Amino acid sequence: MRSQHLPEKRKFIRYQVKEKVFAALGEQFSRVGKIIDISLGGLAFDYVNEESGNNDLTRIDIFVTANGMHLSRIPCRKVYEQPITQGPDLDEDSETLNVKRCGVEFGNLSEDQVNQLKTLFDTRCHRLS
Repeated sequence: MRSQHLPEKRKFIRYQVKEKVFAALGEQFSRVGKIIDISLGGLAFDYVNEESGNNDLTRIDIFVTANGMHLSRIPCRKVYEQPITQGPDLDEDSETLNVKRCGVEFGNLSEDQVNQLKTLFDTRCHRLS
């Protein structure tokens, strides 16, 4: 049986970050890690899971270390959270550290937030095909 290439179902173009861009999920930043990919619809990031109370996870902040850019209080909802056991960015300590990947979907973005995200895409990301 031949596998067929399924068409992309995403609504938004995805971008991979070129340098260190971080996400902080939750009112108390309970999950902080490096962004893997991002679009106008949401993002995925890897973080080291530490046992902590589950706080309100309906907002996310994005930080760019190179230029001090900070996109704050972006409305979102957590879509998935799963352990990461393999990949090019992981080493033998990743399993010991309990690295997880979290995917979030953005909520209603303001015009300013959309413009800030587009600036981020143009300056710190490259388009995934």
